[in-house]
Amino acid sequence: MAQILKEEFRFAILSAAKKEFYDFGYEHASMRRIAKQANMTVGNVYRYFKNKEMLAQEILSETLEKINLVIDQIAPKEEGAQTHEPMYRLNYFHRRIEWISTQLVEIFKEHKEEFVVIIYQPRYSNQMIDWFKKSFLQMVSDWFPKVDAFTHPIELLCHMLAESIVAGLSRGFKESVDNPEVDLAWSLQMYLHLYTTMLYAGENLYEKT
Repeated sequence: MAQILKEEFRFAILSAAKKEFYDFGYEHASMRRIAKQANMTVGNVYRYFKNKEMLAQEILSETLEKINLVIDQIAPKEEGAQTHEPMYRLNYFHRRIEWISTQLVEIFKEHKEEFVVIIYQPRYSNQMIDWFKKSFLQMVSDWFPKVDAFTHPIELLCHMLAESIVAGLSRGFKESVDNPEVDLAWSLQMYLHLYTTMLYAGENLYEKT
């Protein structure tokens, strides 16, 4: 019985914290409001979670892992990738983008509150930027034979693209929260297509010397 009550208290805290983070954002979330929402004392909340960061990690870890797995699949390795014709590579990237957009939308639908917190909290949105940058660098290395991915200009370019994409995703997801009629999957596809096309079009500008 004690174990059951403990799990119920834990669930009540997590449910209250998720709502608090969604309504106020991580930075402005209050442990006092979380305790009140969970019908517990603040001291009791701290017995289960030492601080707000531990609470956020518990709530967001599953969603973060799912997002990371999707971003990591932007352009998986394929034997002989660099020998493919340019149009084959571009079409391949576009097919991957369609899949990735669908997956991100599904994660958003399943974990809307968590996704919104991640998008608007710098410590977590910066993780997404790092994941996109890593995937872009790997994509350039695997799929663009004329480009040396491990140079400062290319790393900077991939970082700038990653920052722009996360900012654009933030806007798209916010619009879909405010206006459910927005076709989020289509918007994401068009937005991400733009960036893969830019990488493809710029290949000859960054030939290895």
